[in-house]
Amino acid sequence: MENNIIEVEYTDLPEDLQPEGNIPIPSEASFPTAILKTVADVFNNVTNSIKEYSMFKEQEKTKRAEIKMQLKIGLEQIQAQKEVLLTDLNNRHERDMTMIRAIDEQINKGLDNYTNTINGAIEAAKKTNDFSAVMDLLEMMNSAQKASMEFKLRMMDKTSGMPRLDDNSKPFGYLG
Repeated sequence: MENNIIEVEYTDLPEDLQPEGNIPIPSEASFPTAILKTVADVFNNVTNSIKEYSMFKEQEKTKRAEIKMQLKIGLEQIQAQKEVLLTDLNNRHERDMTMIRAIDEQINKGLDNYTNTINGAIEAAKKTNDFSAVMDLLEMMNSAQKASMEFKLRMMDKTSGMPRLDDNSKPFGYLG
């Protein structure tokens, strides 16, 4: 039977190339001293790990608190902007409604005046039997009313908070 022994040279690794996790046991120490040193190193590693864990846990709490505060500040800013915009919208609505009410009042007074003028012209035409003056008056009043309405609509368009139509387009159903 042949002896299958392979000769291998053995050298110690230098201290800086020791693999992590392996704790070198000094050869000059006794076995109980080596075990105590190893247990002490393990205990130190566990203690250091617990300290690191506690430190990271506190850092995460701090980060969460910062994020929560930033979220709270952001929500308060959004709420404040919302209040400002709603106040502005209400003020704009009230201003526009005041303008529309004034225009509506002017239109109604104008219609009442036109009606009274036309009724007076018709009564005068009945007596003279000449209705051409009434027709001329109606045409003149219609053109004046049309110009007045166009002016009022342009004024409403400029004061309204709604987006303005360009001058070439007309809203759906516009009869002008």
